[in-house]
Amino acid sequence: MADAKNEMTLFMVKPHAYDQRHPICSHILDYPKNNKFYSDGRRSVELQLACDKTFMFDTDTAEAFYYVHRDRPFFLQLIRMITEGPSYVGIIHGPEAIMNLRQIMGATNPKSAADGTIRKKYGIDIDKNAVYGSDAPESAQWEIPFIYSTAEIIRGGLGDSKKIKGKNHVRPKA
Repeated sequence: MADAKNEMTLFMVKPHAYDQRHPICSHILDYPKNNKFYSDGRRSVELQLACDKTFMFDTDTAEAFYYVHRDRPFFLQLIRMITEGPSYVGIIHGPEAIMNLRQIMGATNPKSAADGTIRKKYGIDIDKNAVYGSDAPESAQWEIPFIYSTAEIIRGGLGDSKKIKGKNHVRPKA
């Protein structure tokens, strides 16, 4: 059997869930830090948290980050939500990191998320669903350097990766 594809993905705990005074924040952060994810019920995969930091979106930064959603009816509400306080962001890497992290996060709507997922346990509604993760390699290639400088990526041990592109490339279209 071939080795699983190693990937990097952006992971974010949204402001309403990253309130430092709220105990759910530490529980959410335990998911990626535990490094064990069960992707298909038969095997565990090890994912590594390479970089992490607190990040505060202002309106302009949030609008640029969520640019692909600019024409959707929920865009303004999304911008209000992400700018209401700091977020926790991290780069997670490992075998099929995007798919595996998305499985542990659960469906976007917490009401539809599987039991045991972050969104099922900590999400409030479809807007305040606790966490965000890149949905595809192309998204991760744009999102990671949007949040992290090259120096931060190198300090996180990911400097050899050819998957990280500079901040000047164009975000994929929706």
